[in-house]
Amino acid sequence: MDVKNKVLIQTQQFEEASQVNSEIIGMLDSITLNSNVQNLQRNLIAYETEKKDQEITILKQKEKIQAFEIEKQKQFLRYSFLGLAVLFLVAFLIVYYQKKINAIQSLALRSKLTRSQFNPHYINNAFTALQATLIEKGMDEKLINYTADISRFSRLLLESTFKEEWSLFEEKQMIINYLKTQMHRFDDSFDFQLTDQFTEHELNRYMLPSALTQTVLENAIEHSGFQQDKRGTIEVFFEKNQEKELVIKVMNTLVGEENTATKKQGNEPSRGLEITKQRLELHRKIHRQHTSFSFVKNEKKVCVTFTLPLLAA
Repeated sequence: MDVKNKVLIQTQQFEEASQVNSEIIGMLDSITLNSNVQNLQRNLIAYETEKKDQEITILKQKEKIQAFEIEKQKQFLRYSFLGLAVLFLVAFLIVYYQKKINAIQSLALRSKLTRSQFNPHYINNAFTALQATLIEKGMDEKLINYTADISRFSRLLLESTFKEEWSLFEEKQMIINYLKTQMHRFDDSFDFQLTDQFTEHELNRYMLPSALTQTVLENAIEHSGFQQDKRGTIEVFFEKNQEKELVIKVMNTLVGEENTATKKQGNEPSRGLEITKQRLELHRKIHRQHTSFSFVKNEKKVCVTFTLPLLAA
């Protein structure tokens, strides 16, 4: 059409050329219109598609929100139930332990009342008066010394019931006086030795549970079979280890059958040793430091070892 239009113009056929030109313009307008309509249709389709995608996205978001709200309600119910269970458990424990505390306080008060009835100074004065009487009557010196040792040991033991902790010096004095009284009782059928690595200042400075070694010493004497013809030995050591902890060792020989009055059936553990271990565990919990208890026995010897923190008064 464009070539025809040029030919008509060159041959000066202007009317025909004008008509052809009009046809060309009409065709171009028709093509442009069709293109615009197609573009519009495509845009409309894209819009509708995007609108549907947005609606789907909004619907999914609403579903997620609903699911979140449902899960939130479920969690609220779960946590509410758990909270009620915890509150019930706490209330139960409070009531239970309050009863325990009341029982312990009652026992403590009764123990305090009992201790108040046994004044250490009264006991010491009574034994002192007894010693004076024995001396006045010209009694055997060994009996007088026995009475003096019992007096000192009884006073220290009673003082220990008033104290949760006391010094290494007090523990040392209690050990010495207790073993002296037992030597009298067993007719010197054993020897004892106490060795320590501490200065006098350190002995008075460092603290431990009062009368901690008492039960171990009692077991060493009652279960070792000491006899006059089979002498035994008891050794006590106060030491510091590499970790700068207090180590107390009680070692005794086994020389015969144990005292039948205190003999346990089979391998039944000593109640006193169990209480001693419980006291050591309580000491650990209070001070939040390492403690340990070791009991080693063979055919000829028993060794009990306490390990405690070095605590200054």
